[in-house]
Amino acid sequence: MPFTDATANVARRELLAQLEPLGVPRACVEDAVTILHELVRNGLDHGRPCVADTLTVAWDLAGDELTLAVTDCGTATSAEQPWRVKQLTPVQPDALRGRGLHLVAALSHDWHVRTTPADTTVTACVRVSHGA
Repeated sequence: MPFTDATANVARRELLAQLEPLGVPRACVEDAVTILHELVRNGLDHGRPCVADTLTVAWDLAGDELTLAVTDCGTATSAEQPWRVKQLTPVQPDALRGRGLHLVAALSHDWHVRTTPADTTVTACVRVSHGA
């Protein structure tokens, strides 16, 4: 997807359009689109574009688990880039930003960061409960 501010909203709408016809419960869909939006925003805000000014946004629904992943071409080159590792840093109550990964951690049952010399991928997994 394009490495532009609009991508977070486009990705969220596309995920919503694909999950709703599958009968995924609304609460799970809302969690998933919130997580995806946060992952894309983090890639845009803290990452670097890949070839042709893009980043990769992917999701996969397998059984009762939805996996969401965003890859940008930023890498971990120093300890000054804490978003490149699975690390939640404290956020002051009056801070205007800094809660994205806290939301991801709260809404997913698992999340992780994979950094290579070429890119960084942040993945989150959401349990999908059908029925009840």
